[in-house]
Amino acid sequence: PSPTPPPTPAPSAPPTGICIIELEMNCTTTGEGVPSIPCTEIPPETELVCSCPECVRELLFTYNGSPCEPNLAANGRCVDSLAAPFVGDITCTNTDAPTEVVVSGQFQLGETIVMTPAAGQTCIPDSLSCTISTPEGATAQTVEIDASCDGGRQLTLLENYGFFTSVGYSCDAMDRHNCLVDIVYDLEVCNRGSEEETIYFWDFILNDTVVEDLLANIPAEDTTLMTDECLSAVVTEFVNRCQDEDYCAESTANATNPTTGVPSPCDDEEEIKFSWAVEPPLPTLMPSPEPSPAPTPAPSPMPTGTCDILVEIDGCFNFTPVGDNNCEGRPVQISFRYNGGDCSQSDNLQDRQKFDCFDIEPPIGAGPPPTQAGVESYIVATQLGGGSVYFEGLVEVGKIFTLNEDLEFDKLAADMNVTVYDPTGPEPIVQGANIMQTQFIHLSCSQPLFLKDRFGSAQVVQWIEDDGRNVSCFQETVTGDLVVGLDAENQEQPVRLLEMTIISNLDDEPINKTEEVFGQILEPGGEIVLEPLSIQVDLTERVRYTFFTTIIGETLDGSQMCNGFDFYECIAGVALPPFFPTLAPTPSPTITPYPTPDPETTTCEIRSVIEC
Repeated sequence: PSPTPPPTPAPSAPPTGICIIELEMNCTTTGEGVPSIPCTEIPPETELVCSCPECVRELLFTYNGSPCEPNLAANGRCVDSLAAPFVGDITCTNTDAPTEVVVSGQFQLGETIVMTPAAGQTCIPDSLSCTISTPEGATAQTVEIDASCDGGRQLTLLENYGFFTSVGYSCDAMDRHNCLVDIVYDLEVCNRGSEEETIYFWDFILNDTVVEDLLANIPAEDTTLMTDECLSAVVTEFVNRCQDEDYCAESTANATNPTTGVPSPCDDEEEIKFSWAVEPPLPTLMPSPEPSPAPTPAPSPMPTGTCDILVEIDGCFNFTPVGDNNCEGRPVQISFRYNGGDCSQSDNLQDRQKFDCFDIEPPIGAGPPPTQAGVESYIVATQLGGGSVYFEGLVEVGKIFTLNEDLEFDKLAADMNVTVYDPTGPEPIVQGANIMQTQFIHLSCSQPLFLKDRFGSAQVVQWIEDDGRNVSCFQETVTGDLVVGLDAENQEQPVRLLEMTIISNLDDEPINKTEEVFGQILEPGGEIVLEPLSIQVDLTERVRYTFFTTIIGETLDGSQMCNGFDFYECIAGVALPPFFPTLAPTPSPTITPYPTPDPETTTCEIRSVIEC
């Protein structure tokens, strides 16, 4: 017989998955009427002094709240009456024709004011008279602005004119000179590897400050990418072309699981840098004065310099990220945020045998529940099948309600019925015609339970277990100290503090600190340390908390108003990792078997690989 053929070589090993994350970032200018160019090609503004061949047709100012400059106050062109209101009623007219209005409206501190020719006119008048008032009608400041724009430095970009800072002017549609230019960063992270990957971290940093967590507004299920699938994000900022600037934008993306540490390494980063230098305008030489007549008695001297109070929050708050947020013991108390809305928003890992939700719509009921913040619903939580009542009462959309809040019961029922009623329906409220939604929830922890789980209109935010373990989205913390000071170089007189408020995105109402500061005397070079702010942060969401502080005072002789303001922001919280339900394995594929090979001449090797 012929010799037996050599054995068939063993098949090559299956390829090992490689994690490759690719991050791209581009920066371009944006805005109506502005050509889009790369940020690295943005030119500095070279014509800082307003100079137009015919006349100026648009002026841009920011409402900064600074007191009158000494030179404007000395000649009577600027008069301070009150500190700058956070929201000011601003009107600017032609000084020689007050019926010609170039701007009128309400503006917040930091907002841009656009002045254009009055109706029927083609040019902005050479002189503008502006009045800034409080919303109650009290005049805070009057200022006269020379807008002749003949190149004589009457109007210069980035200089202050009372409460205003000049940031732009236009002689015509083709001759624009704006300091502030909007830019947009377009970012994209892609999976270039051979297997699906989950993006766990993606941020954007500008000049060493974290500006945005780019995953904060992306649903968790969308962060898992197949091969060549991408996520995109857009960050809008602005740059100042009228002063020396250095910009460094950085972004980092990571697909390494923070819990397991695999796959590693699996990240990428991008960086864009651009800068410019601006030549300051040459000083305008004043003509030699004519001989002065005989001297007259000197008037009382005007206060020199500006009276600025220094105020700041000395540091962000500390917080401890949420650790394991799964239910481990029998809850004795649980809190939900009432979001309103229908059953379709439910998002939890309980199976249908343990959780179900029904919207009872007309004509049988009154559902689904409302979603508008502040609207009340009547909620009743009882043991399934009736019996113990763990909560009953009115709850506003956006507010929190707690089952067994007074710990009347030693534990919660394992199976709970939560029903939402329309309190505006027929009496009594608790009747079938008023039902908007009813839910069946399992709360013994034999079923999965995590923070931020959604059960219809209710969302889990906290619970306490029978061993005392407290699992919560929230943490009480404090900011750094509030420090108020007076710069000895710019102010020689002591200042009496009058008012202090803080506007924050934590609350609709300002935080009033006037009682703590009113009447206190601040010496030049001295400082006063106030108690920090107590706040509650949501640890399960990455949130930017902002604080805008304003303070008002006066010199002891009452001759000069003083003020100061500070904008501070802190970022706290870490988004919870996504949870994915365990899916039943898919059935093995059905194949047509090959003919049975000859065992005498065929090498056989079986290999099985399972990856998880």
